[in-house]
Amino acid sequence: MRKVIGVFLIIVSLGIVISGTACQAHRQVQRESVATEYSQEGLDADIDLIQRSGNQLLWQGNPFILRAVNFDNLTWFAEPELDGVPVYLYHHTEEDYDTVKALGFNSVRFFLRWQDLYEDESCTTRKETGWDWLQENIRWAEEREIFLIIDFHCPAGGFGSDGDKTWPIWTYASAQEAYFRAWEDIATACVGESFVAGYDLMNEPSVPTNGTTLYRDLLEETIRIIREKDSEHLLIVEAITGIEGDPESYTRPTWVEFDDPNLMYSFHFYEPIPFTHQEADSTDSLNAYPSAIYGTYELRSSLDAMVASSFLSDYPIFLGEFGCSNWNDGSGSDRWVSDVYQWCEEQGVHTGLFTYRSFADVAVSDEYGFGIFHMLTGGESAEGVTQRENRALMDLLKV
Repeated sequence: MRKVIGVFLIIVSLGIVISGTACQAHRQVQRESVATEYSQEGLDADIDLIQRSGNQLLWQGNPFILRAVNFDNLTWFAEPELDGVPVYLYHHTEEDYDTVKALGFNSVRFFLRWQDLYEDESCTTRKETGWDWLQENIRWAEEREIFLIIDFHCPAGGFGSDGDKTWPIWTYASAQEAYFRAWEDIATACVGESFVAGYDLMNEPSVPTNGTTLYRDLLEETIRIIREKDSEHLLIVEAITGIEGDPESYTRPTWVEFDDPNLMYSFHFYEPIPFTHQEADSTDSLNAYPSAIYGTYELRSSLDAMVASSFLSDYPIFLGEFGCSNWNDGSGSDRWVSDVYQWCEEQGVHTGLFTYRSFADVAVSDEYGFGIFHMLTGGESAEGVTQRENRALMDLLKV
């Protein structure tokens, strides 16, 4: 998610600060024809993994749509541990996978950060508790036929590392080597895992002025390294979300093409930001959806524009994050989410709702938060923690 969400998600207790219709129809017909033409391209019938076929995904020979929810695993928390306990253990337990399935999801976009897996930024000394936790989650998901999308959300020197500064991964060879080393380890750990859907290589890449070339070079080498260990899992490549010196690049994705037969492209959608990222003290005029200046037409036009690059018609597309923070009565967030889901269904786009669980202090609790569940610390339970359901969002998911 974009950097601005960091101000909305805080755990205080327990020490955690914790284009129109015609355009849409044209694109849909185009995607259907490509899927038919390449319906069996490059498939290995003996591999029980999700694989790309033209602009579709197939599983066990049948078309398959990923309907995911994001597990952020507290990757935004400043420290990897609290009182000696890894903070990701506060996010979910095995039972949450039952809830995920009951909510109608078939997959989880599973966030990882380097601090969960390694003792050092060079990613040379493994933290085995983190790798055991990853394997445990793969088993939990497999037992329920839920796919994990492994998202290396926060690599050393990448997303979340330096605020608004240039990410170190673009300028320091040591950060790049750590990134390569980590992906080699992740691919080695997950090779052959039937319920790992694939690897989301980099979250919301923000690059310097010459960053398109840097991004291509970094990911081409990453893909080469992964394919040496794992030739079969799906790779997910996100669009660049911003280029220094180009203000417009932060309002539209910049797509970079890569050469791999089992690849899916991804983008995130939170437009308009003043609406989707509201807090209790928001005064922006875009505080409800639809409004006089932004409604269903504008939303669908925005989504059309984001995937307008012609080469994308040959590939599956994953909307890896989308969601709203204001769930007060009358906000229209349920309508916004529903409209996004409808567009994705029409276009055959895979989805990743943000997010499964959000966190806040009970003392400042309100109806603001991206989660299906709001974990409130400082409550009346024995552990000082209580949870509230986002009923409007659950009703939308038909639970």
